[in-house]
Amino acid sequence: MPASKRLQQEFSGQPVSFLYLSLDENAEQWRRAALKEGMQAEGVLSFLLLQARSSSLLQALEVRSIPRYLLYDERGRLLEAHAPGPEGPAIRSLLRQQLQGLE
Repeated sequence: MPASKRLQQEFSGQPVSFLYLSLDENAEQWRRAALKEGMQAEGVLSFLLLQARSSSLLQALEVRSIPRYLLYDERGRLLEAHAPGPEGPAIRSLLRQQLQGLE
């Protein structure tokens, strides 16, 4: 999460949202972890995916493990099904390209 938090801070105030899906089976553990990791910040959304093992969303996206990074545009279209993680420059470049397209 440290790299993800740095990325969130870097793009704070810009039209970028971060969405986290949890596959936890225990809702209370998920709530505690979301609070601990600061998942209530502006532009950050965290959801517990119920019945993840049978999720049609995960099946459609072929999510086999987490973390998994996806990049969507402002209209909800999937741009990168296997986006780079938050630790390197590649995701920053992709986000900047998308933001330039909004201007």
